[in-house]
Amino acid sequence: MPLVYSCAWSPARLYRTSPQKDILNEPYEVDGARRPQRIFQQVFALDEAAFGEDLLSTQMPPRVRPGLALVAAGLGARSSFHIDPFEWLGWNYCVSGAKVWTFFSCGGDEGVHAVPSLRFAEKAPVARGGDQREEALREVGLLSSDRLCLAVGYESEIDVYADLSEDVLVGLAEASDEDVAVAVGDCAVVREALGAGLRVEVCVQRPEELIVIPAGTAHMVVHGAGSVGVAGQHCNTANEERVGAHALRRCRGNVRVAAEGLEVAVEAAIIAANGKERGEAICDVLWQEWDAYTA
Repeated sequence: MPLVYSCAWSPARLYRTSPQKDILNEPYEVDGARRPQRIFQQVFALDEAAFGEDLLSTQMPPRVRPGLALVAAGLGARSSFHIDPFEWLGWNYCVSGAKVWTFFSCGGDEGVHAVPSLRFAEKAPVARGGDQREEALREVGLLSSDRLCLAVGYESEIDVYADLSEDVLVGLAEASDEDVAVAVGDCAVVREALGAGLRVEVCVQRPEELIVIPAGTAHMVVHGAGSVGVAGQHCNTANEERVGAHALRRCRGNVRVAAEGLEVAVEAAIIAANGKERGEAICDVLWQEWDAYTA
């Protein structure tokens, strides 16, 4: 497993190393790391000493910034088979229950898109910051027609777990990673992906474990009984340019601007998406709103 800063595809799973219940301050161990690391520095904000400064919170206005997500699911509930929007580092903390993660990737710039049979198509993200209701937008000087969505993800209609036995999900609490991986490996989609040269990795996430999801990694999750978790995103200097470039490509802006920093890239993307005059007006509103929020 790579270090948590890495943009390499392999996911990292982190474990608690102390018996205390203080998830904000206790140390964790990461697969392959040499020493325990603290995960959270405040309520569900990744510790900057371990993960680097979170630039989403310092260089992206709240209205276009992704927010935290509470994930509560019953037995057999599952996510779509998808690739997260932007190019950020995703994370998912398990509060209770258990869930199975399956990750897909292959070498080269195309990644899983190199395998057409997986049928990934663009999909705009659902999770984003701010209130997007028309009346709320008008109150701050924005319009419902303003383009504030700066990212696109990818989603497939394929169900990775279509052939997974419910017995496996019922027994997740006691099952080993190896047993679950064997069961998932019997699924038709996984066999096809392996045959096409993709790398597939399976793991079980249990309470008080954190999964770190590198940018561009296709994944799908299926839940055991009573699963509750919190999910978020993190952008540090290691993937800052990648996040900015994604927004600029999405909005048909000049990707080279991404090298000037995330805040500059976000503003350039908004202007590219909405035209110079309207885009500059939107940026003024977003940054003034942000200043008022933090004052």
